[in-house]
Amino acid sequence: MTSKQYKDLSIKEFTKAAEVYETDHAGVYNMCKKDYPDVLAELEKEPFDRLLDCGCGTAPMISLLHEKYPEKHYTGIDLTPKMIEAAKSKQLPGVEFVVGDCEHLPFEAECFDTVICCESFHARHSKNTLTPWWSISAAALTTGSPVWITGRCAGIM
Repeated sequence: MTSKQYKDLSIKEFTKAAEVYETDHAGVYNMCKKDYPDVLAELEKEPFDRLLDCGCGTAPMISLLHEKYPEKHYTGIDLTPKMIEAAKSKQLPGVEFVVGDCEHLPFEAECFDTVICCESFHARHSKNTLTPWWSISAAALTTGSPVWITGRCAGIM
């Protein structure tokens, strides 16, 4: 399967999931919620002002962060238009949502001081899942900024 085919399959799956992603009927996607308290705890250790959520989905993590730190600027990016549509429907002030690919970020260099990626490695189809994504997302970060990555096989990095 090519990278494009894999991403198209991911978009198809998450288009269906967008309607139930944050409900009690989210099935396997409920596991993502287990990481949110850990990510919040880690983010409290590092000051940030401009956060990028790679693979933001319907923006549950950004919603939690925005509730706690409404003065910060948040950007969420996701491959699936329906996920971004659901995220935008929350109408969070100071938050930008973009349909896009984390392997080809549409942002200027060094425009974020923190990047998070929660349970979103399924959309990175390569032999080394982390390397291409990491090099591109790191380019959008200011020097020395933290990156928080969670996943069933990653833990918090």
